[in-house]
Amino acid sequence: MDTIFINGEVVSLDASNSVHEAVAVSRGRIAALGGSGDLKGLAGPDTQIIDLQGKALFPGFIDSHNHLMLFGYLLSGIDCGSPSNKDVGDILSRVKAEAEEKGAGQWVKGGGYNELKLKEQRHVTRLELDGVSPDNPVIIIHTPGHACILNSKAMERFGIEDDVPDPPGGQYVRDESGRPTGLLYESASMEVMNEHWRMEMEEGGVGAGVEMCSQASRRYAEAGITTAHDALVTPFTLKAYQEAMARDELYVRVYTMNLHDAADPLLKAGVNFRFGSDMLRIGPIKIFYDGGMTTRTAYVSEPYKIEPFGTGICLLDKDTLRDKIKRYHDLGFQIAVHAQGDAAIRDTLECFRDVMGIGTGNPLRHRIEHCGAVFDDLISMCKEVGILVSSQPGFISDLGDGFMDSFGQPKSDKLYPYRTLLEEGILVAGASDSPVTSYEPLIGLRDAVLRKTPSGRVMGIEQRIGIEQVLRMYTNAAAYISFDEDVKGSLEVGKLADFTILSDNPMKVEPERITDIRVDMTMMGGRVTHRHPQSGL
Repeated sequence: MDTIFINGEVVSLDASNSVHEAVAVSRGRIAALGGSGDLKGLAGPDTQIIDLQGKALFPGFIDSHNHLMLFGYLLSGIDCGSPSNKDVGDILSRVKAEAEEKGAGQWVKGGGYNELKLKEQRHVTRLELDGVSPDNPVIIIHTPGHACILNSKAMERFGIEDDVPDPPGGQYVRDESGRPTGLLYESASMEVMNEHWRMEMEEGGVGAGVEMCSQASRRYAEAGITTAHDALVTPFTLKAYQEAMARDELYVRVYTMNLHDAADPLLKAGVNFRFGSDMLRIGPIKIFYDGGMTTRTAYVSEPYKIEPFGTGICLLDKDTLRDKIKRYHDLGFQIAVHAQGDAAIRDTLECFRDVMGIGTGNPLRHRIEHCGAVFDDLISMCKEVGILVSSQPGFISDLGDGFMDSFGQPKSDKLYPYRTLLEEGILVAGASDSPVTSYEPLIGLRDAVLRKTPSGRVMGIEQRIGIEQVLRMYTNAAAYISFDEDVKGSLEVGKLADFTILSDNPMKVEPERITDIRVDMTMMGGRVTHRHPQSGL
């Protein structure tokens, strides 16, 4: 054996809920499970024996929808989020300081911004940004990534003039005189964000992408994550992943969700679904169909109750969505559709039904990402079509107040209906959508159990689920949704040695205390990717 962990609570999360004292690792895989005395007998002269001292060892957490490389890109920007910024003035002060430090002409980038968490409850404007940064282009990215704010210099750099028409599936917000305010929604925002991101990586060379990947994946490993499904992969981010893996600076396994607008090079090269290795594998084609609920751009059937009072934005027409699903389905690719609003979810399910038919069992495991406003009749459609869901419990404690204000009650109590989905036999995989919300799985575990918003309100008490169900969302279900149930998601002999070692067992503490638990060690394929200095391991 290479490593043997003894004297712990090894929670397998297998079909029989078996719990052991010890686990042995050989060549990156689980070689044995059992009692400490028995497994110590498997040690050789070079075996490392680690005493867990009663700590809990779980299967490594799998984040089934996040933006790992985008998170890495934002790490080098200023913090425009809460609680660091109480009001618009705080953000402007940070922009001004960064511009002065960088010097005229240099980009200022910020992330984590959410106007609903500011005292003024409004957006920063480009004129305000011009006032503190007249000589630097500024881009501030809204926390869900479905909006951004530019100052005048940035708009000049991107060639956005006052008379620019709105792009399909996007919007340039304008003031009363018809002049753009600097606030961009959906496709308009994504286009400039992706372009700036690409420019930053190209200017920094290969090393810039590797650094983003290294820093971000280290943070994930510190949170107990061993696999991440990156939901915004393009050719330039895929290249960065390959280089980081070659340099041994990738600290989580990556399942790529390949942005449909940038997927043609992949397809033309003849790269097939699931090509790759246990470290880096080609996953589904990702299609954005609507926006986000935080920006009120998710496509809904009834208008939002707070500005901008509309019914959201569709990035594609329904016929185009159906055509894309058919194309990628016929090519044998799994498909992941971003659909948040109830109208978007309905269209998506109908398109999948048109392409797949009923009763097929969904062999390619097509999935809906987020699936927030999946109301009662839509749940029946999910079951009928056999669709899988990747969703984010952590939204509730970070963005829940905005959701409740946007939808009002009782409708907001039906958002993210995890209990009903699971009771109907619909697979739900756990995720973070980082950097939209924190990448820490322990936050998601707590929030699915408590469903408390930042103000302490409970969003749909009847949709609370038990801690074991949530743990399986982040392990069993997240492995299944990427065709990995035979190699990860539970602790069984022959599976990859992907472990999360916690200072306490989340199944045995009060739900409020789950986020107090420390991640003491993370192991990926027998390699320690994180060891907390206070763990004693």
